[in-house]
Amino acid sequence: MKWYLAQDYQFIESFVRLLASAIAHAPRLEDSIPAAQFLALVTGPENTYFQRSFVALDMTPEEQTAPPAPETLAFCS
Repeated sequence: MKWYLAQDYQFIESFVRLLASAIAHAPRLEDSIPAAQFLALVTGPENTYFQRSFVALDMTPEEQTAPPAPETLAFCS
């Protein structure tokens, strides 16, 4: 579970930037609202879920930032 959480968390930063870019480039405000709402979900409770899980599982900083698996790299790309 520790490894999975660390891998899953690695794409959050890229995903947040992708959503922010979509919001910034939406032609109209109403077009950006769904992405903005989803961004709020990802950066709110979803983000604290990972942080709380790292603490609950007593993960070291090294475990939290494990090298990305090939699948993680592919997903982020």
